[in-house]
Order: sequence, then structure tokens, then C-alpha cells
Amino acid sequence: MEYYFNIAQIGIRINGFRAMKIIESNLIPFITSLEIYESLQEKVTILVKEVSDFEIEEMVHADTENNRNYASFGHKNYAVFFSANDWKQDQITIYLNEDCYKEASWNINQFFSVIGLHSLFLHRNGMILHASYIAHDNGAILFTAPSQTGKSTQANLWKQHVGAEIINEDRVLICKKDMTWYACGLPMCGSSDTCVNASYPLKAVIELKQSKENKIVQLMQLEKYKALLLGTQYHLKDRNEETLVCKLISNLIETMEIVRYSCCQE
Repeated sequence: MEYYFNIAQIGIRINGFRAMKIIESNLIPFITSLEIYESLQEKVTILVKEVSDFEIEEMVHADTENNRNYASFGHKNYAVFFSANDWKQDQITIYLNEDCYKEASWNINQFFSVIGLHSLFLHRNGMILHASYIAHDNGAILFTAPSQTGKSTQANLWKQHVGAEIINEDRVLICKKDMTWYACGLPMCGSSDTCVNASYPLKAVIELKQSKENKIVQLMQLEKYKALLLGTQYHLKDRNEETLVCKLISNLIETMEIVRYSCCQE
């Protein structure tokens, strides 16, 4: 069975992933038709091959550093295995542990979260940032911080008081198109159910800090760089991905408004 997704105008075809307990209602806006998929300039096919627990263990232990292969660990064993090199191409094979699949009741949110999808975008001038993403006045505002700092709280306060739309409370794709930076929705939303398929020009990134008093400060270039690097998704031991991330962040901070908002819980 095949499924088609449109994420930031990149067509993604999934072939071989059975029993899509996948079609959660909040992800339907990302699902598209074959006709629209074929019309998109960028297209990628994800081939899913189910293998046994023994086979995936063999793949992991046969891996070498030069292969840039990765395995995501499930609740008991390795859940998926893939090569990051393949994300440069228009087709990648994901090896799915059939035992983990049976036990975990996988959905597309979980599937996209563990297959290294960030690598696809890094090779196409984009990066995934751990942030809450809201749209206000036809522009995107992002709140980035470690978990439990208050990203979702800030997003909901903006929704309540100024009518902002919450696009995603967990992750956002930042990409550059025609000299403009955009924030784009993703079909991955962590524990939240909010993930809208919408793109807006990026207006500002706000780094959140918990504090005893409310204060906003402009960040210096090095502070901007650190704030984005800490929240950007990439394989930490992969020098190729690290280089791509560093280039994107360096480009972004030259023109983007990035501030730190220290706020009290009240």
C-alpha cells in the first residue's frame, strides 16, 4: 500500500507500511493525492521493509562508522534501521522491526519521528527545530527551549490574548526559499495533537527561560547560534549533518530577530 504526503512542498511517498493506524485526523492535511505528489518539484520515496528482530540486530552490529547508518531503539529492541546517506537521494529504505511494530501500535507521528526525517530536510536547505510554532499577522513566531520550560504555555497565551493560531506545539521545519526564511508545519507533534500543514514567513525566534521576573533581551550572534543549535535536530556524531546545521544557522542569524524572554510562571 502507498501513502502520499506533502510537507513544505516536498512530496513523500511511503511504500510498504501496512495497516496505517496512521491516519490520525490531525494529520489528514498532510496527506495528498498521487496527482499532487507527482506535480511537486521535490519528491522522495520511503520504502519500508519489515524484518525480524534477529535481522535488524545483525544490521546494527555489522554497521561501521563510515556507513552513517542509524538505528532507533524501541521499548525493547531496535525499532528501525536506515542509512543517513540515502536521504540525499530520492529514495530511502527503512528497515522496520516487525516485532516492535506489532507491539507498539505505530502511527505516522511515531514513524516520522524515528526514521531520521530531519536528514531529508538538511539536504534540502531546511532544519527541524524543537519549538512551539504560532502564526500571527501572516508571519511565524517560534518559541524554543528545553522541554517543560513553557513553550506550549506561551503559544496558548498568544492564542488566548491576540488570536494567534497554533501550528505545532513541538517541532517546526525552518527552510529558506527564494531568499526568504519560512516556518513550515510538520506531521510530528510529540504528545500534542496540534500539527497544522501551514507555512509562513519567519518573523522571530524567541528563546524562553524561566525566571523570577519578566525580561526581554536581544541576543548577540553567538547567543543566537547557541539557542538554535541546542534545539535543532541532527545526529550528534555525524560530522556531515553537523556541518549542514552550522551553515544553515549561520545564514539564519544574519537576518533573523532572535530574543530571549525570561519569564516568571505567573
